[in-house]
Amino acid sequence: MAQPFKVRDYLEQVLQQVRYRKIHPELARELEAHIEDQKEAYMAEGLDEETALSDAVRQMGDPVTVGTQLDRLYRPRLEGSMVVLVILLLLSGMVLRLFTSPHVSDGLEYYYKQMAVTLLGVGLMFFIYTLDYSILGRYPRRIFFALGAVGVLVFLVSPLANGQYCYVPHVLILFPAAFAGIVYSMRGRGYGGLAVCGLYFLMPVILAFMAPSLTALLIVSFSCLILLTAAVAQGHFNVRKPVAYLMMYLPAVMAFALLLLLMRHRLAVALSPETDALGMGYQELLVRKVLSSAQWIGRGNLPPATQHVELPGISNDFLITYAIYRFGWIALFVIVLLFACFVGKAIILCLKQKSVLARLVSFSVVLTVAFQVVFYLVSNLGFTLFVPLTLPFVSEGNGALLANLCLMGILLSVFRTGRFMRDPRPAGKTMASPFIHFEDGRLIIDFRSRRTDLLS
Repeated sequence: MAQPFKVRDYLEQVLQQVRYRKIHPELARELEAHIEDQKEAYMAEGLDEETALSDAVRQMGDPVTVGTQLDRLYRPRLEGSMVVLVILLLLSGMVLRLFTSPHVSDGLEYYYKQMAVTLLGVGLMFFIYTLDYSILGRYPRRIFFALGAVGVLVFLVSPLANGQYCYVPHVLILFPAAFAGIVYSMRGRGYGGLAVCGLYFLMPVILAFMAPSLTALLIVSFSCLILLTAAVAQGHFNVRKPVAYLMMYLPAVMAFALLLLLMRHRLAVALSPETDALGMGYQELLVRKVLSSAQWIGRGNLPPATQHVELPGISNDFLITYAIYRFGWIALFVIVLLFACFVGKAIILCLKQKSVLARLVSFSVVLTVAFQVVFYLVSNLGFTLFVPLTLPFVSEGNGALLANLCLMGILLSVFRTGRFMRDPRPAGKTMASPFIHFEDGRLIIDFRSRRTDLLS
């Protein structure tokens, strides 16, 4: 039904004040619903339709004042604290690698190249930040399969090192964010939706085995599994939770048990590296040797060049091991503190997101970054069961840096508008949003538990 002129004119004046245009349709629907509700209330009191409509519009208050208040509440915002933490991590990595690069072949040349890549990555992060993260929920299948196609193409251009396609793991860490869109699209689909999510999950698993990268496989697997667990816990699939957990964790536990069985010798060496000191345990013993000589503050007591000669990958795989030796355990404390602040702040912001999609996407990024950090630090502290992938924003590696800055761009995009963007209402529902409602003759905007009275 066409809007009466008075309503249309009022809505236009209100929305002219709201600069974020993507919120206009939702605000227009909510305001129109309130006008209609108020009109019906006046008609129930005995007023004719035209008079009731005029009084309902007038009751809404001055359109410029209402629009100005809405503009203040629904304005996209850059989450500056997260940007500051990323910049601090990037600078920390630059400082540490400035010390390690002279001891690596072509290290300084690669160092300056990565500085240029860092600038490119930061630009890419801010570009993704300006995009609408909700495309992950609108086109989840297209995005997921497109990412899979990129993963396959990367095999064609990726160099081989120690039998691994080096660039593929960097594509794999993008999958949890795409998987969040798949989970969102299965909302209310029951056990079938949960099973479909499992089928989509097979794509990154297959790519990880082809790479091969066990670390990337575990990062993606743990992130996606926790994401599914959170969705089930929130009633996302409309299923019985015990049955859903059994569907998820029974195959996961069986797969993990099989993996441990296949790696039982590697696990035994990781626990006791001296049993294979000249083989698989050699590198782990080197790491422990370097760490055993570290001080709380200052350089360790090995001969000046020993740690550079013996320990490989001091700019990428074992940057934190070197930092502990060179600067003391205080270096580990600083890095862990920065990442703890990053993850803690990100989780707080995740919980503030209003839409299911925003929470799923932001949580997927936080999990991916957190698991990368955990695997990296564990290996750098002398338990090298898995080859470290990367320390996000800190260690050397152009591909990993760009991938993680892309994830950061997605996270910032969610935090930009997710605090007020809500999921679409089910078809047929005309209930007004709790953010805008009438109470005792006043129009109330309730935002983040703060209330702004627009009309007394």
